Amino acid sequence: MVFLMTPGPVLPRSGLSANFIYFLHRCGAGDELSLA
Repeated sequence: MVFLMTPGPVLPRSGLSANFIYFLHRCGAGDELSLA
């Protein structure tokens, strides 16, 4: 569960954050973050 321990703002918006949100969508928990 690395994504739970990784602060969002620290991740590059153009890089890891996109993969981060995509991973959450695969887990079915990225809908709320995509709207944020």
